[in-house]
Amino acid sequence: MPSDLVPLAQLFARTREAAFPWLTATKVKSLEKEFQDQTAGETVFVAADKFSSSVVGFVSVWEPARFLHHLYVSPERQGEGIGSQLLASITSRLPPPYQLKCLVQNRRARAFYQRHGWYPITVGQSAEGDYELLEWSNRPDRSNA
Repeated sequence: MPSDLVPLAQLFARTREAAFPWLTATKVKSLEKEFQDQTAGETVFVAADKFSSSVVGFVSVWEPARFLHHLYVSPERQGEGIGSQLLASITSRLPPPYQLKCLVQNRRARAFYQRHGWYPITVGQSAEGDYELLEWSNRPDRSNA
């Protein structure tokens, strides 16, 4: 992953800015350091364009808790199934259930997760705003896509 650090950090910053326009932008001295701090200790799955090998998305997971911390797809590549493939990459490595926090104001992400069978289990507040804690499980009483 060291060779992907710069493109991942750039994607991380650009996609967060597009996904959370209501948040005040903060200047980060080093995008690479911010990305490393945000994903420290996590497993990062990278999606690359099959023709150019450029980074088009990633998901980071805190494996001990099966917690998806970040899932970002380049804004110009959203809607192509990349996010779905990143979610699928988790199931090949870790057994469910999985959890993640999704900001309530991020309607597009909430709709994405709902389409993939994630359901809210509680709500909370963070510095970035209200969030739902979502879970995906393959339990028979939960229908997942």
